[in-house]
Amino acid sequence: MSDRNANYAGIMECAAIIFLAVLLGCMLFLRFSFNEKDAAPKIFGFTVYQTHSLYMEPKIPNGTVILAKETETGSISRGSVVLCRLEEAVVLTRVVGVENENGIMTYEVQFDNGADSFKISEESIMAKAVGQSAQAGSVLGFVDSASGNLCMILIFFLILFVFGMRIRRKSLESVTE
Repeated sequence: MSDRNANYAGIMECAAIIFLAVLLGCMLFLRFSFNEKDAAPKIFGFTVYQTHSLYMEPKIPNGTVILAKETETGSISRGSVVLCRLEEAVVLTRVVGVENENGIMTYEVQFDNGADSFKISEESIMAKAVGQSAQAGSVLGFVDSASGNLCMILIFFLILFVFGMRIRRKSLESVTE
């Protein structure tokens, strides 16, 4: 094999190893960040939440990933979608009313499926939704599935295989020199 081809093969092997390692790292990060139901990890200043119920359908389908940002409660108005903590659960709700009772802000919230509204305090609000993605929800669903786990294992063994091929090629090159 010529030096040029050997260099090209070495670059391609390194690129494959790096790509697969980054892919595996991202999949593991997602897998363990959203391991618990109602998990809402913070990533780059955003709270990331995946819906696990039909409460916000049809506007926000089950499994959708919501990006939420901590904000001043004064910027939350009627129609805002907020991530809030109710007892031990993290839920996504829509604000249908804002009241200032003796300087204490309370929010009347409701799920989009038409359930009865209820009031929450401003301390219950974790963040205001600023974006949503059903496609990101599909990716999280795959990573959390048995197929996603199998894919992570296969990627790990593919990294080992490519690394082994690189070592073998290097040892063959050193023998022929």
